[in-house]
Amino acid sequence: MNNRYIHSWEAALLFVLLLTGCDPAGTTQMNILGDLLNNGNGPTMSISQLLDSINTYNYRIKGFDIHFPLTDTDERPLEDKPYVNPATGSKMFFSMSTDDADFSIGTVTIEQKTAGEVSFGNGTSAPSYTKYVQSRGKGVYALYYMPETSDSTTRRIWSRVLLYVYPGADSIMTTRGYAASQHVFHANMQAHYVHSAKNGYPMSREKNAVLHLSSILNSSEGHAMSGKELAHQDGEEEIFKVDLPVDGSDERPHYGKTYRNEETGSTIVFYDTVIESDTISPVGTADLATVIHEWETKPNATVSYRVHARGNGIYTFYNIRHKGCHCIHRDQHPDGYPEYSPCLVYIKPGGKELLITWGYENSKREYKLER
Repeated sequence: MNNRYIHSWEAALLFVLLLTGCDPAGTTQMNILGDLLNNGNGPTMSISQLLDSINTYNYRIKGFDIHFPLTDTDERPLEDKPYVNPATGSKMFFSMSTDDADFSIGTVTIEQKTAGEVSFGNGTSAPSYTKYVQSRGKGVYALYYMPETSDSTTRRIWSRVLLYVYPGADSIMTTRGYAASQHVFHANMQAHYVHSAKNGYPMSREKNAVLHLSSILNSSEGHAMSGKELAHQDGEEEIFKVDLPVDGSDERPHYGKTYRNEETGSTIVFYDTVIESDTISPVGTADLATVIHEWETKPNATVSYRVHARGNGIYTFYNIRHKGCHCIHRDQHPDGYPEYSPCLVYIKPGGKELLITWGYENSKREYKLER
């Protein structure tokens, strides 16, 4: 890298630091990354120039921390599967079609559950948003958008985030310039287990149990399992266990009323919503504001699902994903596919109480119908 290039970026860094020195943790690092991608030759920097600058910032800027486990492989993200961050539930869907082929290889639609996880501002407060994906080489990608009022000078604006696609393309790292902003998204649960083992990120036994229940419910076998089959499960996955006291009854929930867990304040409300053209034949919808683990004190969001009655009072919850997508495998799922939440609910006889479990005994909680 030539000296003039280095000096120009040092000046830019000083300016950014003066402006953001009192901002919350991470703001300085994000702004530096944003300036790197947007200023001067930032939009067209080669991978070697980009990495040289990043390494300089890692060394000189307190808190700046980007370390990609690069190989010679230049992986493309998969476009026939969603990438999921199991820690937050956020998702990324890639499409390899684009109307800006000079700069992008395609687009990514992000369903961001945690504010600022991948990006914020520029319309990212919506439930989902789409940005262009630009390859920088060696599996590293930048994201950008084009404002509606853009001109020839400001046509493209790069987000303050970089993506790295791991060899095999089963997992993707996102970073916004500092360690706490690093997240890993996975194309499937097996990829999550493998990545965690290889990179020394052990998950708690409780979280592994939840992920194991998710893998069961989202398998082809799990889609067809009856209430009795789902109600009693255990295995070698440490503390994974499902034990719901099903009997001969098959209660329906009380619609339009709130089931509440007094300990956590979690709530479940069922509705007799009619959903046509769904071959699963849901018995309605439900709003879940729930916690999973015993160390969580209160729910932080309400999520709406369709309700799948499995028999014997056992219910699972799902939404249809990937409907109307433009990926190369769209003919294989023209109506989308169900994605199940990793929990089971049992409606007790009489319908005034229910049990919920997320795959292990300490996640089992009782909810009572509010009068």
